[in-house]
Amino acid sequence: RITGANCNIKGYFHTGDVLNRLTTDVDEVVDLLIHTFPMIGINIIKVFLAFSYLCILDIRLALLLLVALPLLLMGKIYDRKMWKINSEWKERDARILSIMSENLTAKMIIGLLGTSETRQQVFRNEQLDRFRLGIRILRFNTCIKGVIRLFFNGGYCITFVWGIYSLYKKMISFGSMVAFVQLVGRVQEPVFQLVKVYPLLIRTRTSIIRLMNLKAFVEEN
Repeated sequence: RITGANCNIKGYFHTGDVLNRLTTDVDEVVDLLIHTFPMIGINIIKVFLAFSYLCILDIRLALLLLVALPLLLMGKIYDRKMWKINSEWKERDARILSIMSENLTAKMIIGLLGTSETRQQVFRNEQLDRFRLGIRILRFNTCIKGVIRLFFNGGYCITFVWGIYSLYKKMISFGSMVAFVQLVGRVQEPVFQLVKVYPLLIRTRTSIIRLMNLKAFVEEN
């Protein structure tokens, strides 16, 4: 349908941008459907079963572990930031592909005009900008993961303190405390896996919107 669309598509989408949408964006959407969604379902079931069992054993400890709920308050800020960064990353990918496509298509003209060095410099500048953006994404993700790990480690600390208090009051045995700590790990590990999926969902949402924009333009033309 794209090949049969009105040629005005070139005024809105460069060939490199179209290729980027039809390869990278499509791959991300397919990966979401085939791998990410089943993994999310499995981890939700794990969280539900482990948390339900923990509630049966001690409802007070289960409620204390909800200390990680403030992470939800960070979600909106994180969502806006990641949306902006991912959109910019995909735009830079499209620019690089566009420059490569132009250089290959007009290779003879570029050679005749003697602008090879200029085109190479443009390409290097785009790569440098993309590299700097990648460093920004790496720093941001490292910071967010550190905060998330801090909250989850807080859950282990709460369980440990609760276990010591219960041992002092002779409410549980040492073996029971160890079992509780292991059970908390069973609850928090799938939750952590779900949190790690969140950036992927944002990136895939960006891909879906880009593909929908391309599809809408093709249908209109």
